Amino acid sequence: MGVGEASRIGVALLVRAGWAPLLVFLLHVFISGAINSYILYPPLDIPMHFLGGVAMAYFLARSFSALPEDALSRWLRPIAEAVFVVSLTATSSVLWEFAEFTSDRFFGLTPSLGWTTRYSTWPWVSPLGCSMRS
Repeated sequence: MGVGEASRIGVALLVRAGWAPLLVFLLHVFISGAINSYILYPPLDIPMHFLGGVAMAYFLARSFSALPEDALSRWLRPIAEAVFVVSLTATSSVLWEFAEFTSDRFFGLTPSLGWTTRYSTWPWVSPLGCSMRS
């Protein structure tokens, strides 16, 4: 597979399912920047993480389904998809939190709500959203 074909597949996946995480990200930007809702109503952060988990799981599941049918055996495919989607959704949620923490602490881009308030519930919220999608 050449670079051109890989680029074509990547663009197709973004069009096919990339809209979901992009929509949640744009909603996050609007909520945090335009209307400052995370300061006005801090619990809003939890459903946003849940939506992010659902969107990421949707994107990853659609990406996995783009694999050719003969790439994996029939009995292994659902197990591999579950492992792929859940593990990468959890990984993406941790990376998102690192990005939020970095932007809060070092760049002042988003309001910091405090470590115990903001970061005490996040580890289970995005994977929970992932399980709702599956």
